[in-house]
Amino acid sequence: MRRWTIIRHRVTGYRLVGLDIGGDIPRISSPVVEIDPDAGTARTESGRLYRLKDHLAAPGPLQQLLLKHWQSQFGVPDEDLELGVAPDDVALDLVPAANARPS
Repeated sequence: MRRWTIIRHRVTGYRLVGLDIGGDIPRISSPVVEIDPDAGTARTESGRLYRLKDHLAAPGPLQQLLLKHWQSQFGVPDEDLELGVAPDDVALDLVPAANARPS
């Protein structure tokens, strides 16, 4: 995926929003279950492995249009979304509880 960013949906979690590397087809992924910002990869709940290129800090115009369509299709209000989530924050949040340090 290229020209990608991360959104956080209040119910379903983190998703990638961007364009297929092989073309300009916009895509919103299934929920992200694993991300490695250093390697530039993410795996989703469906099992798909994404190679990530050209990170955007926030959704660009095409990504915003795709998000609005997705929100309309699934009845997702703006207040249920956080846009432009940092990949490092997602990686930390997705660390399995067994590996998490005690507070």
